[in-house]
Amino acid sequence: MVCDQPFLSTHLIQKMIDIYYLKSNPIVASEYTGVLGVPALFSSSLFPEMLNLKTDKGAKQIINKYARQVATVNFPRGEIDIDTFTDYESLTRE
Repeated sequence: MVCDQPFLSTHLIQKMIDIYYLKSNPIVASEYTGVLGVPALFSSSLFPEMLNLKTDKGAKQIINKYARQVATVNFPRGEIDIDTFTDYESLTRE
């Protein structure tokens, strides 16, 4: 779970869980501005592959690899993340 997305909510997480059990896709990912990303929920069948990730792309690499099998949750504000104090200041001015 990422910690730099200030608009992530328990409602969104519950929605992802519901979709996972309803549709049985191996991945449920957030979708924002036409991009699949985090937060995402992964089937335990993908854990071995995730443990072998060697790049800084992380889970995004797995999401892209299995893009045709990904169920999505609309999360338009998911593209907003806080990586620096400047990001935080910009967000608090909105």
